[in-house]
Amino acid sequence: MRALIHIILVLGFVAAFSYGLVVGNYEVFPYQQLKAAKHLFVHSEDAKVVRLYDEYGRLSEITGKTELPCPVQTERTGILLVIGQSNAGNSAEKLVHTRFPGRNLNFFNGRCYVSGSPLLGATNRRGEWLTLLGDQLIEQGVYDNIVLIPSAIGGSVIARWADEGDLNQMLISTLRGINELYRVTDVIWHQGEGDVAMYTRTSTYVDKFQSLMHTLATAGIDAPFFMSIASKCFDIGAPSKDWVPDAQQTLIENHENIVLGVNTDEIVPLEDRHDGCHFGARAQERVAAELASSIARYRAANAPSVESGVRWLD
Repeated sequence: MRALIHIILVLGFVAAFSYGLVVGNYEVFPYQQLKAAKHLFVHSEDAKVVRLYDEYGRLSEITGKTELPCPVQTERTGILLVIGQSNAGNSAEKLVHTRFPGRNLNFFNGRCYVSGSPLLGATNRRGEWLTLLGDQLIEQGVYDNIVLIPSAIGGSVIARWADEGDLNQMLISTLRGINELYRVTDVIWHQGEGDVAMYTRTSTYVDKFQSLMHTLATAGIDAPFFMSIASKCFDIGAPSKDWVPDAQQTLIENHENIVLGVNTDEIVPLEDRHDGCHFGARAQERVAAELASSIARYRAANAPSVESGVRWLD
């Protein structure tokens, strides 16, 4: 019996240290990383908590949200579909609220709510930067009204979003609900940190993302993709830390419909990540401002002409 206990202790030590090697910090027990990841797990015995989330872990209901009628889309309405992992969801440091209630809305399950942290449709219940992005786009005159459609899943890897992945199927279902009311104008993709930890090769990431693009195109989404360069999380020291951003840059360079949104690897250092991975308050502001500028530049350079034939719901 004593020998078995010793074996279990040794195996536990090896497992903890191996995890430390993977995240690049060489820690015997990587407490901060495990603490940051705790939001991925929902305790089934807490029925109240479980009811807050759908089967994919997305926040589906919460008290204090103000529901408003969903606006009719015009050429001045931005419909932003946001997909990716935790840094595109509710895992940032600061809870934020829109300065434009009634003009910056959060769409989920056919209903609209005043945008503010946490957003319905993404995992976790902390802060986010998408509400700030919507405010920036309104302030800069890019759109008069914003409808945010978050569908970000913490910890997700690119394979889950590709064809036959579970999140691909979830996205198809989500798009059916969107298409009944809106035409998506902008797709925001912020993901990659999980694939660094999984040692995903550049070619694999490119292939899987192109599969996701095909799914969206089949669903009638022809909006531009604003691609984040995103791979940093806990300063993972592995060869794969370059493979993912290389894939993201390759996609930007080889697809007219993919635009650089924001390079968070460059503008969000580890000291601006409140737990070593997820965005701190300063980073939330910075990322929102940078992406708003990218969208504004794209829209200015690609303003539709009267002859373009683009039709809007009325």
